[in-house]
Amino acid sequence: MIIAAYAGTGKTYFSKNVYDSVDFVCMPYKYYLPDGFIAGEEDESIKANLDLIMREEWPDNYCKAVINAYNEHKYVIIPPIGYVLAALRDEEIPYILCYPERSAKAEYESRYRDRGNSESFLRVFVDHWDLLLKDMESDPGDNHVVLKEGEYLLDYLSHFDRVIAEKESIVSLEIDEEILSGFNSIYAKTGYTFQAFARRELIRVAKSGAWPAILNKHELENE
Repeated sequence: MIIAAYAGTGKTYFSKNVYDSVDFVCMPYKYYLPDGFIAGEEDESIKANLDLIMREEWPDNYCKAVINAYNEHKYVIIPPIGYVLAALRDEEIPYILCYPERSAKAEYESRYRDRGNSESFLRVFVDHWDLLLKDMESDPGDNHVVLKEGEYLLDYLSHFDRVIAEKESIVSLEIDEEILSGFNSIYAKTGYTFQAFARRELIRVAKSGAWPAILNKHELENE
């Protein structure tokens, strides 16, 4: 399940305390980061740094990485980026959007300061508090969680598990290693792993009723 959670809701803490969950940070995909930055981690002090240079492949590179991670982990925790959420809806991948209630503004400013966020970060997430939350509230996804003051993502773990049971199904595939290695070319061309590619194809078949051409060819050869 994808959990798209607002800044300060406890994404990192959740991922460190819930099995098979990952805090899928976006900054290594969005910016060229300074030397010494460890991939997969984020320093709070560098967030919203206006001096960082954006990568040309953003945000498509992050969308593909999130979709691939979705097929590999029970919980993938991401920031609520509108472009990414739209891509998930296009791919028919369910997500839970989590954000604080508007009255929690002072509490979240305190959370940001306590964890070392910069003034430029505060200018974005505190000064534009109502506008950003309005965007969250108007998101067309059908799974919203509004965190009350004092609440964090981990408080909603049982709710997330219930949503998974309702919204997701698991497809188990056993593929010969030699065949699987052939999908390296697909990944090189599309950026999608075999699991993500297979899921997209299964959805396409279910919608259209048309089998992939390679299967049709196989059937003809064996008639």
